[in-house]
Amino acid sequence: MNVAAKPPNPAFMRSARLLLDLHRLFVQAMENSPEADSIRDQMDEPWYAMTTDEQERVGGFSEDLYAVAEGGPPCVTMSEPELYAWKKELDERRTRYQAGDVDGWLAFLRKPRPSNFPPPDGIPLSVIRFFQAQCWENLGDLDTAAFFRKAAENLVMEQLTRVA
Repeated sequence: MNVAAKPPNPAFMRSARLLLDLHRLFVQAMENSPEADSIRDQMDEPWYAMTTDEQERVGGFSEDLYAVAEGGPPCVTMSEPELYAWKKELDERRTRYQAGDVDGWLAFLRKPRPSNFPPPDGIPLSVIRFFQAQCWENLGDLDTAAFFRKAAENLVMEQLTRVA
């Protein structure tokens, strides 16, 4: 499913690239380096050339990048009513995603996930990363999609290593 109705805004794409570059420096503990400062200096221009929706998407992308670095979103035990509400929202968000609401699906994927939901021990992070990759591909941002696909692949490889 490709829900992108038009090519992505170049300012949005530039902002996402800069944020991804900044994240790579964060992972290398270089977030206070001159290179990171240079990237931050370049972020204002594309930011103000984006729509409010695009700015919100980039803000969510920033959250997702930190979650990848920190191993989230968290997996929590939910009470039966919480689990019921979560499942209901999952069904609603998935349906809306299939109709084109990529941002709503991305926002849902950021939320804490239940540990008491199949498969055993909840939804694996690799599945979340896969769906994030799919969303970004549908938005026309193949570089960001590749980042999330690689994160999903790394998680699966870690799981396989633990099993072997």
